[in-house]
Amino acid sequence: MKARPSVTLIRPPRVLSRTSLNTVPPVAPLTLAYLAGALRANGVRTVSIDGCAAADRCTPLDDLPFVVNGLTADQIAEQVDGTSLFVGVSCMFSREWIYQKRVIRAVRRQFPHLPIIAGGEHVTADPEFVLRDCPEVSACALGEGEETIVDLARALQKSAPLTGVRGLVLPGPEGVAIRTPRRARLTSIDRIPWPAWDGLPIEVYLDRGFGMDEYLNRSIPMLASRGCPYLCTFCSNPSMWGTRWVARQPADVVDEIAHYKRTYRIDHVEFFDLTTIVDRRWILAFTERLIEAKLGITWTMPSGTRSEALDAEVLEKLRRSGCRGVTYAPESGSRATLKRIKKKVDPNRMLESIRAAVAADLYVKSHLIVGLPGQTAGELWESFTFALRLALSGVHDLLAYPFNAYPGTELYRELVAAGRIDPFAPDHDRFLLGADYGDVENSRSWSECFSARSIRAIAAAIMLTFYIGQFLLRPWRVVRTC
Repeated sequence: MKARPSVTLIRPPRVLSRTSLNTVPPVAPLTLAYLAGALRANGVRTVSIDGCAAADRCTPLDDLPFVVNGLTADQIAEQVDGTSLFVGVSCMFSREWIYQKRVIRAVRRQFPHLPIIAGGEHVTADPEFVLRDCPEVSACALGEGEETIVDLARALQKSAPLTGVRGLVLPGPEGVAIRTPRRARLTSIDRIPWPAWDGLPIEVYLDRGFGMDEYLNRSIPMLASRGCPYLCTFCSNPSMWGTRWVARQPADVVDEIAHYKRTYRIDHVEFFDLTTIVDRRWILAFTERLIEAKLGITWTMPSGTRSEALDAEVLEKLRRSGCRGVTYAPESGSRATLKRIKKKVDPNRMLESIRAAVAADLYVKSHLIVGLPGQTAGELWESFTFALRLALSGVHDLLAYPFNAYPGTELYRELVAAGRIDPFAPDHDRFLLGADYGDVENSRSWSECFSARSIRAIAAAIMLTFYIGQFLLRPWRVVRTC
């Protein structure tokens, strides 16, 4: 009997700064699980290698103040199935590209005959750079990967040219990349197979209580929607997901949660949607369905959400359905800054929603960005005063962090056009290492008014101002925390 074809999927390990304040543990690889589910539904076996699952291993990264957290490149290459049709490597975060390409090169040394397909947000943001910087990559897959990876498997099974697969960027003659026709957005997302977790070390994450928002729970990541209808200039969503927001049927989302409750004994779900709550009717239908299911789980939205649909009725339904808290993302207290970065939010309306969320007994987080290009001293002062208003409104936690220029964003392209970022520089991969909002030592300044040190000091001062205000207004919260 002929064996079914296989594809090897890889998530490289994390790259962490020794000076980062970011202490979030690794999250289970939702991307790999979705890709494995799509391949399996089409008769293709998968070998999934999660380089982050070995979270207790740290290896110094050359002479840099960074460590590799997880399996090394050679350890990953040793686990690749040499009979695979191809190897797919998920490259989500630009700051980790410096090691992601080492993983790709280790696989190429071990298996020179295997095509290597790179995908994910970093690759989608700048595929030409990826091909130029790492010639070992056979093709870059852009955007959502479920349909692309199945078409790749079919093409390679038939030895067909990859130029016939939509949504790819391929190496071309004389270094000029070839783009195949753009792949349309996935809109019937209820037809996407559920993530295939059984081929991944999911129990490592569950047993250790790893998660972005909740610790010591059996927490699993999920998506209830895709895309975001907004065009914020600091966000790479438009190039990766597009600006159309598409939600799954509430019943399908709840059925998936129930499946995980039965199969993995989860007690918490983290929704990693870019913008979970856009449609008021959808969130009311989802929470009502979740309440009726009586699954006994809690849930959060670590990535934040919009405030427009969050009124008192919605917030009460969130709480009753098990939602532990919400994260609001004003980014700035200055209307001038918000207009410049295309953040369509009304600060006063957001504060009303925050007060309603606190009244509904939800844990409320918020965050602000400091040092955006064009941001003046007066605009930063407005963020200072807004931080106090957040404390007055009852926000529990606030993160103020320096702006980072992420590839794929409008601001990144503007900085490249202005000559302030050189993607052709030989040390561009080291430049990308600084794209970590929690890294207090290696962040750069893109402000015309403030140095990197000043921006870090301002961010710290905003948070200090917030917490002093919050504790003076609500000292009982300190007692509850202790």
